[in-house]
Amino acid sequence: MISMQEYLDHERNYDGYCTACGEWTTGGVEPDAEGRECENPECGKTTVVGAERAFITDAIDIEE
Repeated sequence: MISMQEYLDHERNYDGYCTACGEWTTGGVEPDAEGRECENPECGKTTVVGAERAFITDAIDIEE
């Protein structure tokens, strides 16, 4: 679970979220992207989505 401020920071930095390993990637991922490769060397799956898509699809939980 992340705070709304953390989510907004990830969105602003164009970070991606890997739905397989649950890690945020470095910038360069459009907010509505999907199917990007995870930069985590232990994962590497093509399951990274943009921050906005992660929010919309409930891949992340944001504190109220």
